[in-house]
Amino acid sequence: MEIEKDRKTNMAVTLLIQRLYGQKDYSLVKNYKDIPDAKKYYTKILKSLIISISETITVSDKRQINELIELLEYGIKQIKACKSFDDIDQRMIATLAQLSFQLIGNCPDRWSRKNVINRKEYWELNAHRQIQYVQTPEHKSNAIKSIVSRKYSDRFGGWIKFLNFCQYDLKNEPGNLIKYMKENHHDIYEEVE
Repeated sequence: MEIEKDRKTNMAVTLLIQRLYGQKDYSLVKNYKDIPDAKKYYTKILKSLIISISETITVSDKRQINELIELLEYGIKQIKACKSFDDIDQRMIATLAQLSFQLIGNCPDRWSRKNVINRKEYWELNAHRQIQYVQTPEHKSNAIKSIVSRKYSDRFGGWIKFLNFCQYDLKNEPGNLIKYMKENHHDIYEEVE
């Protein structure tokens, strides 16, 4: 069996790296990389998730936060021990899948079941906790600004004009922006509603 020395990073991963860490890191991973580089970036992603969980999730039981962080730390440890690109990829996939289920409520542990099918009674994962998203007026205002910057800045004469309008006319008050959009640009407002 031939040992893997390097491989070209998949475009999906390079775009993820660019989105998460910017142009410099994107430039570093877009060409062929070796196993230590793959471990480095996958570990970096998992470490960023630990920080994001610690800084973002504000209402939860301590057990949930600890389980999320322990799961990611275990994934980091496993990735560092991998010997091939395939092993690294498989460990990352497994870690992120477990994280997704744990974030929803709880990762199922059905190793002793003979058969589990995709029916709702098997996949309602709120026995320990239930996920709930909260959107404050500031969150909604930020979401509106994001949507305008991506899709509708031309309606306002450009992104800078829109920001100036928010700052000077609406006094940078989230409630003022929400009211203005609801009354004058209902289609944009509906996207965050």
